[in-house]
Amino acid sequence: MKKYEFTGKTMEYKGYTLHQIRALRALYIADNLNPNVTTSISVNVGDIGGWILSEENLSHEGNCWVDRNVKIYGYASIEDNAYVGGEAIVCGATISGKARVVGNADVRGFTKIFGNALIGESALVKGRSKIYGNATIMGTAKVADSDISGSATIRGMIEVNCKIFKEGLYDCEDDFREKAPESRSYEKVFIPVDKHLSSVERTELNRHKNQFIWFLANNLR
Repeated sequence: MKKYEFTGKTMEYKGYTLHQIRALRALYIADNLNPNVTTSISVNVGDIGGWILSEENLSHEGNCWVDRNVKIYGYASIEDNAYVGGEAIVCGATISGKARVVGNADVRGFTKIFGNALIGESALVKGRSKIYGNATIMGTAKVADSDISGSATIRGMIEVNCKIFKEGLYDCEDDFREKAPESRSYEKVFIPVDKHLSSVERTELNRHKNQFIWFLANNLR
């Protein structure tokens, strides 16, 4: 049985014609094991949902759902009991399991978000990233081609291109300068995104970045 239908309303977005959906049956999405997820989601028959390119974007199986201001397009697929809410955008990526993408988050590329993962606020996840377990990406963090799991929480004005599976909160440059050289259990490169850095500060930041990349290349193989 189908769980949603098209309302007949469409919108043009980045060259795609997206279709608004409406629920045909009641859905319940329980909160998951991620400590940052504390609310359940209820969808009633007749509730208006988000905008999708085609039925390939949102499975009729399970309780997965996309809220009314969400845009899903490209080869994106929302499956199982996943939920996309707020004004989030998903293009090309697969969101499955009990994962949630909310706020103004942007998930694109060949990214896979699953397990109990949470992507929120204004976070960007792209490339061939995999975010799973109880991992959380928040703030204005930018994650590309990364593998993040466990209970790691990435937040703030940070760029990440790495592998992290150690529990912890990472939200500043000091984390990679102080913690990473002490452990070979994970790799990470965090670069603060600050347009207001002076040229001297940028030079100093790049020096630390290059030193850390050298460390990874020579010690984490």
